[in-house]
Amino acid sequence: MDSYLVHIDSVDGTEVCNVDRMMSYAASQMGLELKDAVCEEGWSAWRAVLSGEQNTVAHLLDLVESAYPAAEIRLQPVG
Repeated sequence: MDSYLVHIDSVDGTEVCNVDRMMSYAASQMGLELKDAVCEEGWSAWRAVLSGEQNTVAHLLDLVESAYPAAEIRLQPVG
């Protein structure tokens, strides 16, 4: 199982609170583990550690990018 730090910034009015809901729900449905989720003040950014199969993580991020095309998404391997 691979782990990644996912950071999603609000760009052009992306509602990061909705990103939080989507990531939490979709991760659980896809068998991924989501932990240490944090939303910055004013919902300007969201970050969490996402663990699971690399292909599934990539698929989830593709879904988020499709739903929120203006959001800035960064992914960094952990450890």
